[in-house]
Amino acid sequence: MDNIEARKIAELAPQKLLELRARPSPSIKDLAAVADEVRIPPGSERSAANQCRVEVWLAIRQIVRTLEGNNPGTSNLTAFWRQAIDLTKLWLEAIDGYYRHGDGNAA
Repeated sequence: MDNIEARKIAELAPQKLLELRARPSPSIKDLAAVADEVRIPPGSERSAANQCRVEVWLAIRQIVRTLEGNNPGTSNLTAFWRQAIDLTKLWLEAIDGYYRHGDGNAA
């Protein structure tokens, strides 16, 4: 996946997360679809941007698991939503840094 495509996904992810978070009952299916978009493609190279991307995916999956009832003892999703949204911003910064420093074009 090239840097441009990864950047588009990274830009859209926080918007989608904020829209889902604003719903009274966020759709697990819609949230899982965002996680699928964010998931790192097989064979991607190791980079700071890709590490951030993995962290975003894990944060979104944590929300999905909680909404599904598979995260016992967790009733307040606020911290999970905040973490996922904040990590998307870090991912975007990592993509920009990766591109700026000439480390390649994949993120």
